[in-house]
Order: sequence, then structure tokens, then C-alpha cells
Amino acid sequence: MRYTRMVFGCLMAVALCGCGLTAAQKQGLTQFGTSTSSYADKVSMAATGVQTDINQIRLDSLGLPTKEAEKLFNKHVKEIQDDKDGVTFAKYIDNEKLSKHIEMIKGLASGLKGYGQALVDLANYGDQKGRLGTIQGIATNLNSAMGSKVAKDQADAIGMVIAYVSNEIIEAVKKEDIKKIVAKFGPAVKSAVALLRAEFVGKQEGTLLYAYKAEIDTYADRLPSPTKGTVADARLAALKALSDVKEKDTSSAKAAAFVAYRAAADTRREIAVGRSKLHNMQARLAVMQKQGLEATDALDAANDKMMATLANGSLSFTDIQDFAQKAEAFGQAINSLIK
Repeated sequence: MRYTRMVFGCLMAVALCGCGLTAAQKQGLTQFGTSTSSYADKVSMAATGVQTDINQIRLDSLGLPTKEAEKLFNKHVKEIQDDKDGVTFAKYIDNEKLSKHIEMIKGLASGLKGYGQALVDLANYGDQKGRLGTIQGIATNLNSAMGSKVAKDQADAIGMVIAYVSNEIIEAVKKEDIKKIVAKFGPAVKSAVALLRAEFVGKQEGTLLYAYKAEIDTYADRLPSPTKGTVADARLAALKALSDVKEKDTSSAKAAAFVAYRAAADTRREIAVGRSKLHNMQARLAVMQKQGLEATDALDAANDKMMATLANGSLSFTDIQDFAQKAEAFGQAINSLIK
């Protein structure tokens, strides 16, 4: 009886460690998996937020109080009239190249989120066979996202060869070997992270923050100054007309002067609103780039550490904890920026 209890206790200890993991390895996997899943969620959220901002910038550009904006607006009104389903106008609002990058980003984020959650589940919960069955699907989804044309083109642009999750993952799953699963996923995770890093660096045309900065810069160029140029001239003319109104002048002359002044004041208010939007977007871009790069680089380092430490049996938490902290900071930044 005593022997039976000892055997049962040993089996339970092994089960709680998750497929032969030590307590330290289990803790490391859990922290890494949780942070990876959280990071992936915020990457997807950031991509959606940028796309919404860009669509709004393009619409707002058509409503600016300038001749250029009026010309653009009239051009698109004609396109809508000529093209009844509005496809041409929709293409102006929706940046097609960016949309493909965002589709890739969300695919990569979905794969990383699934992988992170799977690591947490495998390290902490029972029914290993049932949970292991999802691993192959996650590998397929991650490979699919990295196999898209936009991913391959981006990999070429940054001089990277994409590493996919190999078919050897099937054998690792069959053997219920978490260490081998991490080893087989590791290179693919590194490739996914490199592709996401390029999106936050924003050097290549079409990448997330390249497109965001380009639209912000275009909007800034189109936004007139309230203190110089035609807007300032119109305001000064309106003020002069208002000051020149005499008691003996007709009511229509007074009304015209007031209307001109009101229009000039409205224009200044529109520009002030536009400048406020511009400053907010510039701040969002700067924070998103800084926090996104820090979290992405930390994930890369933590992934390297997980592969190395599970292979040799030792475990240092420095890189994993650094990633957890930066993933949390990135998440808080995105939560505050994207509402």
C-alpha cells in the first residue's frame, strides 16, 4: 500500500510538470506562452487601429478647407457617379497594399497567439493528447501566414530566409514531447518575429508603420496653416470687412461682413481640429514604434532562450522576464492608444 502511494505520488509529480518538464521549465514555458499570446493580441489590435486611422486620414483629407482638398473631393464625387458601386472611391480610402500586410500581420499574430496559449495549456493542464492535437493546426496556420506572397516579398526585402514548422512536428506531437515541440516551432517563431519587426521598423513600402507615417506626412502637408497663406489672408480680409462696417451701411452689407468673418473663424476651428488630430497620430506612431520594437526584440531573445534552455536542461529567466515586462508595456501602450 505504501509502495502504491509512492508510485502514485511520483506519477502525479511528473504529470504536474507537463510531459517531464522540471518545475523551472514549466514556469518558464508558462510565462513565455502567456506573454507571447498577449503580445500577439496587441499586435493584431495595433494593426487594426492603424488601418482605421489611415482610412480616417484619407477621408479627413477630402474635407480640409483648401482648394486641393476640394479638387480631390470633386474628383472622387465624379468617380462615384461614374462608378455606381463605389469601388473606385473605396480603393482611395482602403490602401490595398497595406491591407495585404495587415492580413499577414493578423495571420502571424493568430499563429503566435495559438502557440503561446498551447504552451501554457501543455505545461499546466491534463488531457495532453487532446491539447497536442491542436499543435498541428497552429503550425499549419503559422506556415500559411508566412507562405503568403507579401510575407515572401518582405522576407526578400529584409534579406531573410523564412523557416517553417517542419513535418517533424508530427512526430514530436505523437511522442507528446513538449521540448521537441518548442524546438521545432522555435525557428518558425523567429521568422514570424522578424517579419513583424519589419512592420514596426517601417522601412519597406507597404509595411504597417511605413504606410502610417506616409499618410500622416501627406495629411500634414495638406493641412493649411492658420497663421499664413490663404487661410490667414481670408481671416484678415474678413476682420477688415467687419471693422469697416459703418452704422449707415445697409443690413445686407453688415450681414455679408459677419458671414465672411464667421466662415473665416469656422475655417480656423477646422484647422485647429485637424492639427490636434495630426499631433495625436504623430504621438501614436512614435509610441507604437518604440514599444512595438522593444516587445518584438524581447520576444525574439526569449524564444532563443527557450530553445537553448530546454535543450540543455538549464533555465535562466532573465530574457523571459524581460520579454514579459516589455510585452506588458506594449499592451498597456496599445490599450491607451487604440480605443
